[in-house]
Amino acid sequence: MSRVPFTILTGWLGKTGAGRKWSPDYLVRSVGPRKVVLTRLRDGRLRSDNDRYRVRFAEYAAAAFAGDAGAREFCVQQ
Repeated sequence: MSRVPFTILTGWLGKTGAGRKWSPDYLVRSVGPRKVVLTRLRDGRLRSDNDRYRVRFAEYAAAAFAGDAGAREFCVQQ
């Protein structure tokens, strides 16, 4: 099995206009009431057959932005 090389970029988002604007408060105000697809990761991985839930973004964000370790088991895909 061949592996695809990849690069992890760090520290660059805060230097962009979106990175300066998209604070947790901004995201909750802008997207909070909308329902998003929340996917439960399996072994830390996103797979096509993972369990999915529709929740309001604000529900997930409250846990994720508070540092709730359980929030790391999920991924918002939109």
